Amino acid sequence: MIWFLIFICLVSLLSIFLKNYRKELSNRKLRVFANKPAFEPISKLINQGQQRREEGIKRRNLDYKKINNTFDKADLFYAQDNFKEAEKTFVEVLTLNPEHLDANNKLGLIYLKTNRFSKAEAVFKQLITLEPRNPVYYSNLGLAFYNQNKLLDAKDAYDKSIMLDPKKANRLLSLGKVCQELKYWKPAINAYSKALELNPKNFELYFVITDLLIRVQAFEEAMAFINTYLNHNPYDQKAKDVLREIKIKAGTSPLMGSKSLDSDQKGQNQLFE
Repeated sequence: MIWFLIFICLVSLLSIFLKNYRKELSNRKLRVFANKPAFEPISKLINQGQQRREEGIKRRNLDYKKINNTFDKADLFYAQDNFKEAEKTFVEVLTLNPEHLDANNKLGLIYLKTNRFSKAEAVFKQLITLEPRNPVYYSNLGLAFYNQNKLLDAKDAYDKSIMLDPKKANRLLSLGKVCQELKYWKPAINAYSKALELNPKNFELYFVITDLLIRVQAFEEAMAFINTYLNHNPYDQKAKDVLREIKIKAGTSPLMGSKSLDSDQKGQNQLFE
């Protein structure tokens, strides 16, 4: 009987001890939670930032010799029009360095040449985020948009390309073509006219611009363009027929003589000042 009472007492004491221990443990958790700051300490954030920078440096610790050799191999395939092998090898370059500008650009060009325009669009968009001041990437993006019939996007891309480098006639021609398909006649005229200034020997542009000027009923400027063309090609019967047509539409006698070159140039300039 005595041993039984002793056992009961020991069990009671153990129960009280465990109850107090659980209570103390719960209070400790509450104190830890109450003292935890809403934000990480500045020192910890700085350390995290330093760690990220160090990881970035490690990622940029590239094997440039291997990258350059692989790129040269891919570029040789590209020059040989072996686009299948070139694509595969440029992808190898980008596996080694995803931000390799030339490899990205050549890969995008392969996508353009093989009519995978949505992939080309994605590549050139990525290039623009890496190097937003390169007009070539905007121009190539414009071509990718154009071939997907995204004409407004193409116009915007060509505009940005020309803003960065206004001295490339081909980009102005591309912009003019897009504007023409959008039926933006005056922007098309401006783009083609600037292209003609850069390449005055592109005589076909005189007829393209003249046709657009007729569309907007700018007959005086249209006659000025054709007369300027006739100064270079005085025996071109097609140009003479176009001039006669313009005079009829303008309500001017087809028998009226041609204007002087100074007058022609003035007529051209009036539209674009």
